[in-house]
Amino acid sequence: MNFHCNIAGMGAVSPAGLGLKCLTDGSAPTMELRAGLSSDQRKIGVMTVPAELAFWEKWRTHPRLRRAGPLTYFLAEAVEQALAEAQVPDGATVGLSVAFSNGVLSHTRRFYEELKKTGANPGWFPETVFNAPLSHVMAALGREGTNRAWVGDASALAQAWMTAGLWLETGAVDVAVVAASEELDPAVVEVALRMGWAQGSQPVMPAEGAVAFALKATDGQRGSGTMHLHAGVPWGRGKEAPEALARVLEEFSSAWSVWDGFRPSPGPARRAWRAKPQRRRYLSKERAYLGEAHAASAGWSLGRILTDSETRRGPVILPLLGASHQVGALAWEPEGK
Repeated sequence: MNFHCNIAGMGAVSPAGLGLKCLTDGSAPTMELRAGLSSDQRKIGVMTVPAELAFWEKWRTHPRLRRAGPLTYFLAEAVEQALAEAQVPDGATVGLSVAFSNGVLSHTRRFYEELKKTGANPGWFPETVFNAPLSHVMAALGREGTNRAWVGDASALAQAWMTAGLWLETGAVDVAVVAASEELDPAVVEVALRMGWAQGSQPVMPAEGAVAFALKATDGQRGSGTMHLHAGVPWGRGKEAPEALARVLEEFSSAWSVWDGFRPSPGPARRAWRAKPQRRRYLSKERAYLGEAHAASAGWSLGRILTDSETRRGPVILPLLGASHQVGALAWEPEGK
């Protein structure tokens, strides 16, 4: 699927700080050691959103978010940045399409703990686990419209974009916001430890944060063009991951560059990237490593693509190397290129 879109605003919360500028200006990310669930002695380096940033207090004390957590704070901040830059007026209908991965685990745990305190049966409200952060953010920002949550690995970001594109094409909303958000907790750290993320010459560090893109039917001050979406090729047991990546890239001519500014997580995603087709032009930009936050870190890469002087001049493919089940892609073709 592909659709013409105007990117009117972008927002980001990352280990490097707040805003897209922190993704591109070389800001040093915040790193710390954290333990998992099984032992205080086993620790791994993680990338965290700086605790001294003022946005924490703003959202932590917001009446609408009094029972929320970092997953929702990150999302609210990134979406607010994107809507502000896009100058979305009050009363405009907003669609919010968000991809989650590890953050869902964190939010689910917190949600179930709250329910157990009240004596309610968590099985009565399964959909609330995924919809609560979205409805909370829409309410906190005073926006009306619709929202949709996508749960998966990095490739879920393509699904989120697809939904936003359909909303705009059908006129269902005035502004469509594509976003992703992740938070870290001991369960997430434990998974990374058990999967061997800390091993090797280029260890992969779990990360947290969010990203948001505000799309309009017109007025793309951040860029106008066509977003080509590849929702994903499954890699089954993992052996098929290199073939899945090749199939995704084959859908684009050799004139398209491939973004190489990320570090794949161990397992099928890394095997696929090591076997990537060589007859391609790969763009490898020296940027600060911000860690692996699945759809959120894929969004940070997209933000870098959309603001980089070289990648703004031609079509670029951003591979979405899913850590759990498939490979997808977002491919940006600037208008007139």
